[in-house]
Amino acid sequence: GINAEYGGPYHFKFHSHFPKQSNSETLLNSFVVQVNSQIMAFDPNIAADALHKAYKGLGTNEELVIKTLCKTNLSPYQIEELKRCYQDKYGKDLTKETDSELSGNFRKVIQGILMGPAEFDAQCLHEAIARLGTNDVALIETLVGRPHSEIREMSTAYENKYKKSLRKDIEGDTSGDYRECLLRLLEPREEGVNQHQAAEDAERLYKAGEGKLGTDEKTFIEIFTRRSYDHLREVFRIYQDQHKHHSMFEALNKEFSHNILNTLKAIVTFVNSPGVFYATGLFASMKGLGTDDNRLIRLLVGQRHHLGEIKPAFNHVPGNEKQKSLYNFVKDDVSGDYREALLAIIDSH
Repeated sequence: GINAEYGGPYHFKFHSHFPKQSNSETLLNSFVVQVNSQIMAFDPNIAADALHKAYKGLGTNEELVIKTLCKTNLSPYQIEELKRCYQDKYGKDLTKETDSELSGNFRKVIQGILMGPAEFDAQCLHEAIARLGTNDVALIETLVGRPHSEIREMSTAYENKYKKSLRKDIEGDTSGDYRECLLRLLEPREEGVNQHQAAEDAERLYKAGEGKLGTDEKTFIEIFTRRSYDHLREVFRIYQDQHKHHSMFEALNKEFSHNILNTLKAIVTFVNSPGVFYATGLFASMKGLGTDDNRLIRLLVGQRHHLGEIKPAFNHVPGNEKQKSLYNFVKDDVSGDYREALLAIIDSH
């Protein structure tokens, strides 16, 4: 579970994990240029042609799909260009073509890349709520740390796709202080850091928790969900300096339990380091026996443009004693085209 987990310039590589490509597969040579810069030459026509070649005829050329969509670090705008171009040239919907040509976790990865970020988040939230029993880990990891612009976009995408209100679905699927906290995460935060208020907030949190008998949960929820993340970082620093010299984490562990504890701890982890926040979730998806593929895909595909921060953090997450890299963890944990797609994403970001 999540409870035990939250403890304490892009360099484009084009390493191939596949055999040498045939002449028909050299369409992508122009994709990655000026390897050490952030400038990419992208031609949606070339990408559309490559995917058409990969999908046409008997069988599917999975390697070409991976090379086109996973090894190229395409922006959401470029993905939309590609989908429009594919429709114009071949009269087919690229998402539907992908759905019929691919299967299993490999298909989930590619479909995730083809979705806009807001639609992908909306799908993750819907799956978390619609399943039998709420996937609280997915709810927390999708909502914590997001700027309000992204929250607003995923809420709109959710309503457009599922004809339901995200707020109402969360309200109906959760309860108590946990529900209150999630609903507050849907609202805008204040901006900036107020040094005087940070000291007041640290004192209020102490008096609402360790400094009294029982816990004033509302004060914690208000401060944790209303203040900016930069402001909260200062609050937590002051708290540790002034009260018992232990971290906000330790204070939360004494005062809360279950999902509200997990949500507040997730906020603390994100405030301290966004890279560690997502790296911790990725590590948890693969540690021990079996793999939580949905969590692995949700975090790796959804946060692929932040892998520059996540990859170095992964080596030092609690539990990763051997400091094994994200690349090697994935390589040893999954297999087939699914593995090659994830490794290509990790290698290209």
